[in-house]
Amino acid sequence: MPLSENEQRLLEEMERNLYRTESDEVSTSSHGRTWDRRAVVVGALGVVGGFALLLLAVSMKLVIVGVLGFLVVVGGVVWATRRIDDAQQDQHLNGAAPRKHAPSSSNSVFDRLEQRWNDRRND
Repeated sequence: MPLSENEQRLLEEMERNLYRTESDEVSTSSHGRTWDRRAVVVGALGVVGGFALLLLAVSMKLVIVGVLGFLVVVGGVVWATRRIDDAQQDQHLNGAAPRKHAPSSSNSVFDRLEQRWNDRRND
């Protein structure tokens, strides 16, 4: 049974939205990004220091030191898991200010995918 005109329009709209969200995910993937080694080391030291504060808080029965230790652990994890672009890392290592990247041409990729889809449907 063929789809009605309204159903076809809704299906095409859902397909466009799907392609749009997929292209957004591809453009925001972690490709081209790397870990900042200094941040990982500093974050790991923060986590170890936070756990030391937590142990100190338990042994001395001081809640405020335990809360501070927990915050240091969370801060260390957040600090260690930061990632930076390759260009920013190169500039960071060279001591230069970070540059703004030109916008990617994800629309052209989307247009090509949509054209392929339309060609497939028309054949």
